[in-house]
Amino acid sequence: MRTIQTNFTAGELSPRLTARVDFEKYANGLSALENFILHPHGGVTRRPGFRMVAEVKDSSKTVRLIPFVFSRTQAYMLEFGDQYIRFYMDGGQIEDAGSPYEIATPYLEADISAIKFCQSADVMYLVHPSYAPRKLSRTGHTSWTLETVTFTDQPTEWDTDNWPGTVSFYEQRLAFSGVPSHPQTIWLSKTNEYENFSVSDPLVEDDAATFTLVANEVNAVLWMQPSKKLIVGTVGGEWEFGGGGANDPVTPMSVNAMRHTTYGVADIQPVQVGNIVLYVQRKGRKLREFSYSLESDGYVARDMSLLAEHLTVGRSFVDATYQQDPDSIIWLVRSDGTLCGLTYLPAQKVYGWHRHTTKGEFECVANIPGESEDEVWTVVKRTINGSAVRYVEFLDPQFAAVDTTTAFFVDSGLSYDGTATQTVTGLDHLEGETVQVLADGAVHPDCVVSSGQITLNRSVSVIHAGLGYESSLETLPLEVNLNEGGTVQGKIKRINQVTLRLHNTLGGYVGADGIFDEIYYRTSADVMGAPPAIFT
Repeated sequence: MRTIQTNFTAGELSPRLTARVDFEKYANGLSALENFILHPHGGVTRRPGFRMVAEVKDSSKTVRLIPFVFSRTQAYMLEFGDQYIRFYMDGGQIEDAGSPYEIATPYLEADISAIKFCQSADVMYLVHPSYAPRKLSRTGHTSWTLETVTFTDQPTEWDTDNWPGTVSFYEQRLAFSGVPSHPQTIWLSKTNEYENFSVSDPLVEDDAATFTLVANEVNAVLWMQPSKKLIVGTVGGEWEFGGGGANDPVTPMSVNAMRHTTYGVADIQPVQVGNIVLYVQRKGRKLREFSYSLESDGYVARDMSLLAEHLTVGRSFVDATYQQDPDSIIWLVRSDGTLCGLTYLPAQKVYGWHRHTTKGEFECVANIPGESEDEVWTVVKRTINGSAVRYVEFLDPQFAAVDTTTAFFVDSGLSYDGTATQTVTGLDHLEGETVQVLADGAVHPDCVVSSGQITLNRSVSVIHAGLGYESSLETLPLEVNLNEGGTVQGKIKRINQVTLRLHNTLGGYVGADGIFDEIYYRTSADVMGAPPAIFT
């Protein structure tokens, strides 16, 4: 008797679905998927390693990463810390005269998680309820300024410790909301004059506009996301905000808001995939898809974490970003330091969760365009040589080469590519740690970092070294259609053969109940002293 699992597009499923062999997605699901990336085509590949960039300014304090994207070729990652910003681009930290380039900010460590932002070209607006809005401007890699915005006819409601808590661009206007004394009011600037809130007498269409959401209870606006309309997330519900008519622009004389759902949102910036907005629900345990439904002639907010509810039992999501290329994946940091991914392709009905762990805790996540694919950046809190440190690292591009020399599958890792050597230096950030090493495409015995370096057992030219991690996949209990009908659930089964279809693969184990057999790829035809060719 044989059975086949053709794909894993349902990802990791909740233990509550273990008995649901009748459920359509059961045949495509897994009971565990850790440190594997789920592809929309149905297969999985081991996630690449996280490449070390730099230690944060002060590892004793939390930081936050915020992307600054001028274009696909000019993208920066910003490290917001206690009263400073540091800058990264092209996989490295920007320096000035040999030291990390930074500028001062008023934001304390406790403030940075609540900063909201929006960007247009070389200017980013930053808001926080306790600070007057700021404007971050770039004129060069090491030429950035942060200044308090001077508004024309600033709304009288804005004052000390009573400033906007969220900001967004919409229809050539700059929109502010979330002022503590007026949590449901939205202010929009004059058209194409982002810092001007003046009005004429009589009113004209491009004047500034003010509107207050009307609900049964006061629900603070936590974020605004521009789409076909301005989607507004509040503590008590999700709104659509725009002009008075279906296709009318916002004007002082034509403003309308409609609440579509009442789940409430967490204070986490949402992500947008096409015309769909995905946000974390109020308690932080659910990811919802806010999209238009023809059946209801309005927006609905489907629970995208329903089939994997176990991921947030006793935990919550604390940060999110969207990686469009090469696979459509929503990344969310969990409160326990796990990084969760949702491979999301609604047109193909692909919604699959996967978990990612490391020797440490992921604390935040952000995304910028990279050379070959979108780059997922994170801050990881690790314990190195007995001390707590925080490192800025980014996920290496997916392995797509024809040989193993470029395979990067270590965390907090670094690479060397040059003249053959036996000694690898520059590993001070992993002092005292046991690291895994790939040397000229072949697995090398583990090494311990001492005085910032490791010594290999031979001279090699291409080296990757860093912290190891395991990737594991576990299928659900098998279900086979019996000729006489019924089910094999509860029956004793003997599995005497497993066939795997592999693509560009080396290494791995397969088995059950904790007993695994290694998959061997080397044959007598392979050259000794060199790695075997990757297998398909």
